[in-house]
Amino acid sequence: MKKSDTFADRRQEAEAAKNRRVEKFKAKPDQANPEAAARTMARQAESAARAERKAAVDLEKRQNAERIRVEADAAAAANRLAKDQELQRVAQDAEAQSILDEAARKAKRDARYASRKSKP
Repeated sequence: MKKSDTFADRRQEAEAAKNRRVEKFKAKPDQANPEAAARTMARQAESAARAERKAAVDLEKRQNAERIRVEADAAAAANRLAKDQELQRVAQDAEAQSILDEAARKAKRDARYASRKSKP
Protein backbone atom coordinates (compact mmCIF):
# COMPACT_ATOMS: atom_id res chain seq x y z
CA MET A 1 0.00 0.00 0.00
CA LYS A 2 1.29 3.41 -0.83
CA LYS A 3 1.05 6.41 1.37
CA SER A 4 -1.55 8.88 0.13
CA ASP A 5 -0.47 12.42 -0.36
CA THR A 6 -3.76 14.27 -0.23
CA PHE A 7 -7.01 14.05 1.68
CA ALA A 8 -8.91 13.30 -1.54
CA ASP A 9 -6.60 10.33 -2.24
CA ARG A 10 -7.11 8.92 1.25
CA ARG A 11 -10.87 9.38 0.99
CA GLN A 12 -10.93 7.67 -2.41
CA GLU A 13 -8.90 4.71 -1.11
CA ALA A 14 -11.17 4.38 1.96
CA GLU A 15 -14.25 4.36 -0.26
CA ALA A 16 -12.69 1.75 -2.53
CA ALA A 17 -11.86 -0.45 0.48
CA LYS A 18 -15.42 -0.06 1.73
CA ASN A 19 -16.79 -1.04 -1.67
CA ARG A 20 -14.52 -4.12 -1.76
CA ARG A 21 -15.89 -5.22 1.67
CA VAL A 22 -19.46 -4.69 0.51
CA GLU A 23 -18.86 -6.66 -2.69
CA LYS A 24 -17.36 -9.50 -0.67
CA PHE A 25 -20.62 -9.88 1.26
CA LYS A 26 -22.79 -9.35 -1.80
CA ALA A 27 -21.09 -12.16 -3.69
CA LYS A 28 -23.43 -15.10 -4.16
CA PRO A 29 -22.25 -18.63 -4.87
CA ASP A 30 -22.31 -19.49 -8.52
CA GLN A 31 -25.47 -21.52 -9.16
CA ALA A 32 -23.81 -23.11 -12.18
CA ASN A 33 -21.33 -24.69 -9.77
CA PRO A 34 -22.68 -28.18 -9.05
CA GLU A 35 -21.17 -28.28 -5.54
CA ALA A 36 -22.87 -25.01 -4.57
CA ALA A 37 -26.18 -26.20 -6.02
CA ALA A 38 -25.85 -29.50 -4.11
CA ARG A 39 -25.15 -27.65 -0.84
CA THR A 40 -28.11 -25.36 -1.43
CA MET A 41 -30.40 -28.31 -2.10
CA ALA A 42 -29.07 -30.13 0.97
CA ARG A 43 -29.76 -27.06 3.14
CA GLN A 44 -33.27 -26.80 1.71
CA ALA A 45 -33.90 -30.50 2.35
CA GLU A 46 -32.62 -30.17 5.93
CA SER A 47 -34.83 -27.13 6.44
CA ALA A 48 -37.88 -28.99 5.11
CA ALA A 49 -37.13 -32.02 7.29
CA ARG A 50 -36.69 -29.77 10.33
CA ALA A 51 -40.01 -28.08 9.59
CA GLU A 52 -41.72 -31.48 9.29
CA ARG A 53 -40.23 -32.67 12.59
CA LYS A 54 -41.31 -29.45 14.29
CA ALA A 55 -44.83 -29.84 12.89
CA ALA A 56 -44.96 -33.45 14.11
CA VAL A 57 -43.74 -32.45 17.59
CA ASP A 58 -46.25 -29.58 17.72
CA LEU A 59 -49.06 -31.93 16.69
CA GLU A 60 -48.03 -34.45 19.35
CA LYS A 61 -47.91 -31.70 22.00
CA ARG A 62 -51.40 -30.52 21.01
CA GLN A 63 -52.73 -34.08 21.11
CA ASN A 64 -51.16 -34.69 24.54
CA ALA A 65 -52.58 -31.42 25.86
CA GLU A 66 -56.04 -32.34 24.52
CA ARG A 67 -55.79 -35.84 26.05
CA ILE A 68 -54.77 -34.39 29.41
CA ARG A 69 -57.60 -31.85 29.25
CA VAL A 70 -60.14 -34.60 28.48
CA GLU A 71 -58.81 -36.77 31.32
CA ALA A 72 -58.94 -33.82 33.72
CA ASP A 73 -62.52 -33.07 32.66
CA ALA A 74 -63.49 -36.72 33.19
CA ALA A 75 -61.83 -36.77 36.61
CA ALA A 76 -63.59 -33.55 37.59
CA ALA A 77 -66.93 -34.97 36.44
CA ALA A 78 -66.31 -38.15 38.43
CA ASN A 79 -65.43 -36.08 41.51
CA ARG A 80 -68.58 -33.99 41.12
CA LEU A 81 -70.68 -37.15 40.77
CA ALA A 82 -69.07 -38.69 43.85
CA LYS A 83 -69.65 -35.52 45.86
CA ASP A 84 -73.27 -35.35 44.70
CA GLN A 85 -73.82 -38.97 45.66
CA GLU A 86 -72.19 -38.37 49.05
CA LEU A 87 -74.39 -35.30 49.62
CA GLN A 88 -77.49 -37.31 48.68
CA ARG A 89 -76.48 -40.10 51.04
CA VAL A 90 -75.87 -37.63 53.85
CA ALA A 91 -79.20 -35.94 53.14
CA GLN A 92 -81.00 -39.31 53.15
CA ASP A 93 -79.24 -40.29 56.38
CA ALA A 94 -80.22 -36.96 57.94
CA GLU A 95 -83.82 -37.42 56.78
CA ALA A 96 -83.92 -40.97 58.12
CA GLN A 97 -82.45 -39.81 61.44
CA SER A 98 -85.02 -37.02 61.56
CA ILE A 99 -87.83 -39.54 61.00
CA LEU A 100 -86.42 -41.82 63.71
CA ASP A 101 -86.09 -38.89 66.14
CA GLU A 102 -89.67 -37.83 65.39
CA ALA A 103 -90.89 -41.40 65.94
CA ALA A 104 -88.98 -41.61 69.23
CA ARG A 105 -90.38 -38.26 70.36
CA LYS A 106 -93.93 -39.40 69.49
CA ALA A 107 -93.36 -42.70 71.30
CA LYS A 108 -92.26 -40.85 74.46
CA ARG A 109 -95.27 -38.53 74.20
CA ASP A 110 -97.61 -41.45 73.72
CA ALA A 111 -96.02 -43.18 76.73
CA ARG A 112 -96.60 -40.05 78.85
CA TYR A 113 -100.20 -39.83 77.71
CA ALA A 114 -100.71 -43.53 78.39
CA SER A 115 -99.18 -43.23 81.85
CA ARG A 116 -101.53 -40.29 82.66
CA LYS A 117 -104.53 -42.21 81.44
CA SER A 118 -103.60 -45.30 83.39
CA LYS A 119 -103.43 -43.37 86.70
CA PRO A 120 -106.81 -43.33 88.58
